[in-house]
Amino acid sequence: MVTLDKIYHAAFVLREVARKTDLIYAPGLSAETNIYLKTENLQVTGSFKLRGAYYKISGLSEEQKAAGIIACSAGNHAQGVALAATRQGVKSVVCMPDNAPISKVEATKRLGAEAAIIYRRSEAELPARREEVHHAKEEGIEFRMLTNPTQVIGDDKGWVTGLSCVEMELGEPDESGRRSPVVKEGSDFTIECDVVIMALGTSPNPLLKST
Repeated sequence: MVTLDKIYHAAFVLREVARKTDLIYAPGLSAETNIYLKTENLQVTGSFKLRGAYYKISGLSEEQKAAGIIACSAGNHAQGVALAATRQGVKSVVCMPDNAPISKVEATKRLGAEAAIIYRRSEAELPARREEVHHAKEEGIEFRMLTNPTQVIGDDKGWVTGLSCVEMELGEPDESGRRSPVVKEGSDFTIECDVVIMALGTSPNPLLKST
């Protein structure tokens, strides 16, 4: 449960990493009430997501920090995790979807994470410009093609211990004309990790469209 004491504690922990940002009145959104926008785009990672990542990592035990963390994100959260982990001396691995902007993958690596693009098809089907892929590889971004995460693994205490994955191979073309990925039998493997942070997608919440 979030209490006022926890909010004060978070503010104390974040005092040296998060910038103080202003509230700006938004007249175009204030027809029926007063709406203010907080300028979190001025954070060093470009969004408010640095706050949650840093506070979460700061609360891990030394044993958990030593195990490292893994996050899944399309960009802004990835950069927050990378910077937060680096500032606290924790190894971080960020798995980014195939449609993540390559510039954000590169920025995530520069902030200290082991950034990887995991894609269940081959590089030929990767929805990115060839120039972007080329430059990303030059920066040391890992491309794990024909790979698909299947399950988050935990222990009997409820702690995450790893991410289960399988290797894929391309089968017959689907309705879009692209060859469908098929699981390669007996190819299961595990990425050891301590934390998994799920990326919910890059599209608006469908509830926003229906309310």
